[in-house]
Amino acid sequence: MAEALACGCPIVTAAGSPMAELAGADATTVDPSVTASIREGIEQAVAPTPRRVASWSEVARATEAVYRELA
Repeated sequence: MAEALACGCPIVTAAGSPMAELAGADATTVDPSVTASIREGIEQAVAPTPRRVASWSEVARATEAVYRELA
């Protein structure tokens, strides 16, 4: 879920689940016990705006800086 949000991939998840809470309005929620609901959710899912706020190299540099500060 987190990677899908970061990349802006369409998300379909169960209504009322922790994943639905995490994704919020960026996910299409479905009733996981109803096949038609899942099918409709997949058909209606749209790609959200990507949430990525930093590249992996930026995260690595920031993490290294914290370790150096604590050393």
